[in-house]
Amino acid sequence: MRACASPLYRHPVTARFWIAAAIARLRADTTSAPRLHVLPPLGDVEVLAVDESVHPGGIKYRSVRDLLLHDLREGHLHPGTRLVEASASNTGVATAHFARLLGLPLTLVAPARTPRERQALLASMGAELLLTDRPAAMYDIAREQDGHFLDHIARAGTTAAYREDGLARVLASLSPSRIVVGVGTGVTSATIARYLRHRGSRAKVVVADAENSAYFPGWASGVRDYGTGVPSRIPGIGRPRMEAAFDPDLVEYVIPVPDAGSVAAMRWAREVTGVPVGPSTGANLWAVRELARRGMSGPIATVFADAGYLDTFHNPGWVAGKGIASGPEAGVPFPWSATTP
Repeated sequence: MRACASPLYRHPVTARFWIAAAIARLRADTTSAPRLHVLPPLGDVEVLAVDESVHPGGIKYRSVRDLLLHDLREGHLHPGTRLVEASASNTGVATAHFARLLGLPLTLVAPARTPRERQALLASMGAELLLTDRPAAMYDIAREQDGHFLDHIARAGTTAAYREDGLARVLASLSPSRIVVGVGTGVTSATIARYLRHRGSRAKVVVADAENSAYFPGWASGVRDYGTGVPSRIPGIGRPRMEAAFDPDLVEYVIPVPDAGSVAAMRWAREVTGVPVGPSTGANLWAVRELARRGMSGPIATVFADAGYLDTFHNPGWVAGKGIASGPEAGVPFPWSATTP
């Protein structure tokens, strides 16, 4: 892999001005202001939600932005450098947003099964998609491309990155007893937990895991490479095998969430806030409810990870077609409370 630059980079003064301007554009991006929802309490627990869905890429917006700021300061990015990332999820959307903001070309390596709607969105943002039938080889393929591989999954959770993590800083400022986030790659929970330890906070990190995912059984059994072999149906969270970035020693609990529960809680959140949050946010809220039922004290902070899904998870016909039942008829309470089984 090599970082390719345009002829502009041949003039060092031009490159320095470009880097300074790029840093200024990232810092001034108007989507970075946090938004807070105070949700109806669950039992005696106050529930606070930081709304990351307002950002391109949702919950991954801040960490991708922080990586780019770091790489600009370190001189890894120059005029015309092609960015490379292995993602078509929220990480890919956030990277496409910032690549367009900086005027840099972008290649995203993604699974061939990526929904056409997501492919169309990324292409409209200027990304070049490199699809593969070998999802397990995505990162190796990305490393082979000409350009600068951001490698978010490996770098965002490092011991250096957590000290400047924007989301962790916002969540910690709420002084919660616990912070609940979903677990996909494991980067978000690890980064927040390390930040809390660095700041001397007593807040604990709890993660919400999807149905059929490997994280809960792996955490419960102490097997760090546990695998179920079954993919998650909830976008953004759950894995058929535990990712190396997830550190079970940094979390207090891993709470398994039924897919129907994710959908029910997601719809409840939309009713009380007007935000069409995604099912991974529903999983977060279901986990908060479970903590309230266990008698945990508050306040508890969580995250609105992303939003949208109007034609899919917010469409009852689509959900039923996928075999994900929700609502009272499926034994999933909606609306729900801390005392409902």
